[in-house]
Amino acid sequence: MATSLSSSGFYMTILVVWVLVFPFVNCQDTSPSEEKYEEMKKYLATVNKPAVRNFTNQYDDIFDCVDINKQPAFDNPLLKDHKIQLQPSSLLLEMQNKSSSSSYIAMKIEVAEESCPPGTVPIRRIRMEELLRAGSVANYRNKYGRAGENPFSNQEATHQHAVLRIDTGGPYYGTEVGLNLWNPKVDRNYGQVFSLAQFWMTNDQQGILNTIEGGWHVYPQIYGNDATHLFIYWTANKYQTGCHNLECGFVQVHQSIMPGLAFPVVSSPDDGIQPGVILKVIRDPGTGSWWLGFEEAYTSGFVWIGYWPSTLFHSLNYGATHVSWGGEVCSQNSPGFFPPMGSGQWAQSEYGKAAFVNKIRIARSDYVLVDAPDDLGPQETKPNCYTVVDKGNDVGNFGRFFYFGGPGGYYCGNKM
Repeated sequence: MATSLSSSGFYMTILVVWVLVFPFVNCQDTSPSEEKYEEMKKYLATVNKPAVRNFTNQYDDIFDCVDINKQPAFDNPLLKDHKIQLQPSSLLLEMQNKSSSSSYIAMKIEVAEESCPPGTVPIRRIRMEELLRAGSVANYRNKYGRAGENPFSNQEATHQHAVLRIDTGGPYYGTEVGLNLWNPKVDRNYGQVFSLAQFWMTNDQQGILNTIEGGWHVYPQIYGNDATHLFIYWTANKYQTGCHNLECGFVQVHQSIMPGLAFPVVSSPDDGIQPGVILKVIRDPGTGSWWLGFEEAYTSGFVWIGYWPSTLFHSLNYGATHVSWGGEVCSQNSPGFFPPMGSGQWAQSEYGKAAFVNKIRIARSDYVLVDAPDDLGPQETKPNCYTVVDKGNDVGNFGRFFYFGGPGGYYCGNKM
């Protein structure tokens, strides 16, 4: 890890130079062309479905209770004539019963404030101002805020990672992971886009990357607030297209827990509270669908949120060749000020200060989740900004775990 500089004068010089050479990015709403504005109106009319009822959260997000058979996923042509699955097949459920318990050492939280009536599911309503912030529908649906952009081909390093990953021993048909919840500051006035913690299930053997992703993120461009949200993402063509949450392919089945919800409680280094959630994604051998599970506290325990149908994917239908866990940040500028990752503290700060990922498990062809091996590979794309401390396999409740994160800052792009 790079040592910190102590001279306030040096910092002031750097700041002045940055302001002169790289002025702040104006990330406020801009007026789109008439064509793009009409496209936005058409998109909203399509993606926002008629609601039986709706409810709001503390951030004024509106959740519509939509007929389960009329949710946005079924606008995807790949799901034409798809028969909805209300739960995984009995084959997958039987295999999951063979998996060991997944107790979580951090404090759990209740996140479901309201529930939709039977036969309906909660869908977060998309608003015009969200599309205006993105500049276009295509930008809004892209994970990185700019259509066609992906972290693998971008030479200007607007994305940085601090993760553990496994690239051998596959294919993998599932993973389960505990994610420690934090709320890193993401400032759009500096061109910062998001900060997140998640899992990645990917396969690129056929030359076209397929990925399923899920975790928490702070993403003001999407939500218009600084809250920490549960999110999912998928793409079947190396981030050229795809979407967040429930907009274009993921089938929601749970009546209260849904991608897009805001977590009411996050971790704090001051009071020692360490809330977290458990996410599971696993392929159903009976149907080929990839199911997403969520550990819900105080109510019914583990629940299945919904699934990605197999018709969305190509190579991922043969399992994942790579699985990763950890943090990622994105900035529109390189060089530029990158946001904090995790808690904003170095991984070396460890428990109570640094963000962590724990209870990492993977499933191979038997679909039984087991602890990930000790020899996971760390990836720190910018170790002077974000680090990983691998703690191996804890014999206690932590399971396979590691710390990650960092403060971000100016020296986090490729161009120095």
